[in-house]
Amino acid sequence: NALPTDIYQLKIYCQARSGLISQAIAEAEELVRSQETIETLTTLMDLQLNQGNVRGLAQTASRLLKQEEVQLVPLLRATRYILSEDRNLARQLWRRAITVEVTSDVLGEVISLGYNLGLDREVQPFTHRAQILAITGQGPFQAVRVHELLEMGRQWQEYGQEINQHYDQAQLPIHFVAQARRFPLALFFHTLTRINESNPNPHTQASTLVRYGARPYYNDFANLNKQWRLHLDITALLLAAHLEILDIVEQCFSPIRISPNLSTALFQELEYFLQNQPSRE
Repeated sequence: NALPTDIYQLKIYCQARSGLISQAIAEAEELVRSQETIETLTTLMDLQLNQGNVRGLAQTASRLLKQEEVQLVPLLRATRYILSEDRNLARQLWRRAITVEVTSDVLGEVISLGYNLGLDREVQPFTHRAQILAITGQGPFQAVRVHELLEMGRQWQEYGQEINQHYDQAQLPIHFVAQARRFPLALFFHTLTRINESNPNPHTQASTLVRYGARPYYNDFANLNKQWRLHLDITALLLAAHLEILDIVEQCFSPIRISPNLSTALFQELEYFLQNQPSRE
């Protein structure tokens, strides 16, 4: 290709954003074949994540270990990408990443990933460094006293109750509620619904709001399916999957429109359920 590598990568990302993900991946793979560098491998990994091809992403990530140059951020990104797919490879990438200087701006990510991977002993030097930075008021870390921590917990509880009240009254979009409470959307559209189903008690259980009441309902909607274009956001997808009707919806309304960022959003949902605290052993 006559284009400079950085311009060629920009073109590939533009293709992906335009919905031409398969074409973008094909060109990214060709770019890696002609110039296998950390930058081109990272581009391919980003696109594979966008496509939801975690297995292919893990294969690409493994090739980072063969690069002579060690770049901290790409290795940490690759580690997080494959946490749920290949933990052994993720540990190799994490250990390779920490062979270079870990700056304070990514120290938290190093600690979080280390705990996710069960590398508590290897994380200890980094947690000790984070404590020193917090005490001295440097970096992104903050030291708090016990009474301050208790006060923060009280304020967070009050804030959570306020958000819950707005949710129950349908005054806030669910995406904002999830972000404000730091909950995954799957908690509302899978975990909560499963708990409610196991022991139904609508008078006391938290509700899962799934439809805007002011939106009109078409009685003949099912028979008009060929005249409609169905767009599924992540909440509709999670709920349909929970109700086990996703295949039926796809058969009825194919093709279904989804966001090009859906795979990335689902990956972020998965991250909420990964352990990132020290073990109790």
